[in-house]
Amino acid sequence: MNLRKVSYNKQINHIKHEKNNLFIYSTSFTGDIIIYDLLNNSLIEKNHIKIGKDIIDENDTGYEIKGETIKHTDDICTSNEYFYVLYSGQPMNSSLLKNYILKINSDGKIENCYLANIPIEGFCVSNDDKNLFVITLSEEGEYKIVKASLPA
Repeated sequence: MNLRKVSYNKQINHIKHEKNNLFIYSTSFTGDIIIYDLLNNSLIEKNHIKIGKDIIDENDTGYEIKGETIKHTDDICTSNEYFYVLYSGQPMNSSLLKNYILKINSDGKIENCYLANIPIEGFCVSNDDKNLFVITLSEEGEYKIVKASLPA
């Protein structure tokens, strides 16, 4: 099984899809997911998805991230055919254990949305889109990997 994952910072997540020659990035705090065609070393916007609502206060020095600031996207990965984006939509100080995994096709459209009621620290999807692997915290506070089957 070949699983692809990229490193990311916690402000912007990004990955290039090898098969479709697409590039996607998502922002942690504004809810933007932008899909680009990569043509002749240029990025051409294919679709811009806006999810959630902005709750970021601007001050003189830029954006201020607070406990009530909404955390939008947190991670991103690819399979052979799709992009997957981890979306929370919860305030930073929320204790709710709700995450969504958005399945985005090569046209840049959300094709499916999966709800996970566990905290997800990171994830990847098998190339055949059948299995989801998540890094989560156990009740004892230890990291563990959980495998789940994705519905077709």
